[in-house]
Amino acid sequence: MGALASAWNSFVVNPRSHPLGKRDLLGTYWRIISWQLRSRAARGSLISPWVNDARLIVKHGQTGATGNLYFGLHEYADMAFFVHFLRKGDVFADIGANIGSYTILAAKIAGATVIAFEPLEVTAAVLAENVALNEVADRVTIQQIALGGTAGTARFTSGHDTMNHFSDDQQDAAVEVVVDTADAQLAGRNVVAMKIDVEGAEDLVFSAAGTLLAEPQLVAIEIETLSESVRTMIEAVGFVEHWYDPDTRTVSPEPNDIMRHNYLFLRNSALVADRVRSAPSVRFGKFSI
Repeated sequence: MGALASAWNSFVVNPRSHPLGKRDLLGTYWRIISWQLRSRAARGSLISPWVNDARLIVKHGQTGATGNLYFGLHEYADMAFFVHFLRKGDVFADIGANIGSYTILAAKIAGATVIAFEPLEVTAAVLAENVALNEVADRVTIQQIALGGTAGTARFTSGHDTMNHFSDDQQDAAVEVVVDTADAQLAGRNVVAMKIDVEGAEDLVFSAAGTLLAEPQLVAIEIETLSESVRTMIEAVGFVEHWYDPDTRTVSPEPNDIMRHNYLFLRNSALVADRVRSAPSVRFGKFSI
C-alpha cells in the first residue's frame, strides 16, 4: 500500500495541488512520465534543463530534485521568494543544501554568493557537480559539515535522499560528520538571507546562532521545522513571520492560500517588498514566474 500511495501522490495528487502543476496538467503529466521513462532506462544520473539556463544533475528517486523537473520550482513560494529577493553580491546561506536546488537558484539565477552546507560526502559531491555544471563555482563555497549546537562530530544518516539527519540510533545506517556552529561559520560574513532545512535539527542550529541573528544585514530566513523556542529567539531580534505570493510579488504578515514548505521570517520588510517587486522573471516552459 505504501508504494501505491506514493505513486498516487506523485502522479495524481501532487500535480493537481502544485500551484504551477495544476495550471498545465497535461504538460506536467508529460514531464512526469517522460522523466520516469528516461531515468529508469538510464539507471544513473541525467542532466536535465531547469529554469532559465540552469541545469540539474538528477537521478531516479530524488524526490525534491525531480519535483523541480516536474513543476519548475518544487517548493513554489519558498523558492520563488529567494529568486525574486536575492541580488548579485548578496550572501546567501544554504544550510542543508542537499544536491543544491536552492544553491543553484541563488547563484545561477539571482547571482548571489552562496555558502552551502552539506555534511554527507556523496551528496556534497553531487552538489559540487551541479555547481560546476552551472558554472557558478566562483560564487559558491561548499562546506562539507553540519551545523549544530557545538563544534565536534556527530552521527548522520545516509541513503535517505533529502531526509538524512542527525541520529543517536545505533541501528541507523549512519556515518560520522564534522559539526560546527552557525556563529563560527557565518557570523561576520554579511549573510543577507538563509534557508535552513536540517530535518528537525533547527533548534540545534539556532542555539549557537545568536551573533548571526543580531547582524542587521540579515533580513530573510526560511525554516523548514519551527519550534516555539526558535520562533521566540528570532522574533526577539525583530523577525516577523510572512507569507509570499510569487504571482503578485507580495509579502504579507497575513496568511495566503499558496502551498508552502518552509516558514518565512523577515526583518526590514519594506526593503524585501521593494526587491521582490522589481526582480526579473524566471522562465520554466510556458511559465514566467
